[in-house]
Amino acid sequence: MRIKNYPVTVHSVKDLADSYRRITFHSPEAVEALEGFPTEWVRIWVPELGSAGGKIVQRGYTVTGLRKELNEFDLEFVLHDIPGAAGEWAKTVDPGFELEISLTPARPKIPAKCRHLVLAGDLTALSAINSWLGYADELEAEKITVLLEDAHGSSLGFPQQEHEKVTSWKWIEPTPVLGTALAGELDRILQGEPDAFVWGAGEKDLVKRLRTVIKAHELPREAYFTQFYWIFGKAFA
Repeated sequence: MRIKNYPVTVHSVKDLADSYRRITFHSPEAVEALEGFPTEWVRIWVPELGSAGGKIVQRGYTVTGLRKELNEFDLEFVLHDIPGAAGEWAKTVDPGFELEISLTPARPKIPAKCRHLVLAGDLTALSAINSWLGYADELEAEKITVLLEDAHGSSLGFPQQEHEKVTSWKWIEPTPVLGTALAGELDRILQGEPDAFVWGAGEKDLVKRLRTVIKAHELPREAYFTQFYWIFGKAFA
């Protein structure tokens, strides 16, 4: 069955921090189809990098700031130094630009017994982490821990969703080996936490190191979800 595409229009562009941009889209049809749940994401069609023939490619981004009453939603872009199709598009796009998106309705599944939700990743996972916190009232978890590995930390004013269930939000200084510091902190958090659910995303090797910790703690398959978003040194966004 062919996946439906929805027309959307860029409504506004706002820089929230250095190399971190929020783009607001308007589309009554797309917004009506969006369900509104943690980590809900869409695929956007953008020009292929270096293509002069009008070829377009898909890239996936987490929906943030869904405002059904205004027929608007936001996507947030980390503007990497290494050029990528979506990142380069986001750097230069202006309000009024029209494009298409497709929806991905897969929902995360958390065991009912989960009492501690651990959200871990790098800066590319920030919008998804904030989306978790935006729906925290609907979660069974009693406490939430956020672990983010990034050299800038919170000093640049990155968006940080607040919720009373968040008992710790920690920005972790990376070491030369991506994910090592983050994995070490996750290992510490999981000590004596049999009812934790771990969600992790970001750079490929960083995610691999998170998985190593998860495996060492013998978390059952239903107690974690990990996904890599990009690969260090390669154009991906």
